[in-house]
This record gives sequence, structure tokens and C-alpha cells, in this order.
Amino acid sequence: MPDAIEANKDLLDKLQAIRLAASVAMGVTANEEEARAKRLVPFIGFVSKPQDSDSLTGERVLGQDVDLSARIISNGQPHRALPLAATLCMAVAARIKGSVVNTVTREPSDPDEVIRIAMPSGILTVAASVKNKAGVWVAEQGAFYRTQRRLFDGHVYMSAAKVSPTL
Repeated sequence: MPDAIEANKDLLDKLQAIRLAASVAMGVTANEEEARAKRLVPFIGFVSKPQDSDSLTGERVLGQDVDLSARIISNGQPHRALPLAATLCMAVAARIKGSVVNTVTREPSDPDEVIRIAMPSGILTVAASVKNKAGVWVAEQGAFYRTQRRLFDGHVYMSAAKVSPTL
């Protein structure tokens, strides 16, 4: 969980060193100094096979209800959910045969099925379509699924003397 990762300074230092080296290796930055100044990218992500875990609200997320488990370090801190852009990339990678993410993602019965990702705040449902065209993987589509939820419930009290009789 995010609090456990934050409490482990040695782990955070190692992850930061990996992030800096990766930034230079991928050409995101020219050198480590520039990488230190560019705190947002690249992200550090953890993926694993579906597993039981607790959410930040204390609800239990069962491995049988998800296809993949993930955590992301964003701007040097464990993310409390999953950043959407990183999650979309994760969904695409989950569909690319042989990728690290694909090897830990539950095999879908239908390649167009949604991907349910366990994260600290629960489950995020995403989709991705990829095709292998002449040996090159091409992302064709990605999507997020959100549910509508009530944000508030309230009442308005008005004086009867101020209400128009035509209402």
C-alpha cells in the first residue's frame, strides 16, 4: 500500500535511482541532473498477478475479481489510485504478447474483454485493443470505464413568502 512504500526510504531511494537511469536510457532526459529536475516522468510502476489486497477504504479486493494488480510511483510518491495515462499504457502492454505486463495479466477468454486492475483505491476497469501488423504491435484503441456515483444529496429550504405563486 502507499503508506508502506512511503515508510520505506531505502526502497524509495532505489526506485528514484532506477527512474533517473531509465530517464537517461530512454532519452527522456540527457543526463541524471536533468532527470532530477523532471520529476513527473518516467513513472515507476509495479505489476503483479491478480492477488487479494485491501483498498485504502479497508474494503477487500479479491484476486479472483481482477486481471492484474498494480501500483505506481508518481512525482516521487506512491499514487493513491492509478494515473490514467500510465494506466492506459499498462492496458496496452497487457495485450502485447510477451510484455512484462502481459505475463502477469490473467489471460482473457476474449481479447476485447475489459481489464480490471487492482489498485490502492479499489478496481479500475480499462480496455485496449492491439494488433500485430507485420511483426509490429500497434495500439488501436484504449478506454476507461467509470461509474456514475452520487456526489451529494441535499435540500433547499425557502421562505414561503419569497416563492412566486406561479411556481
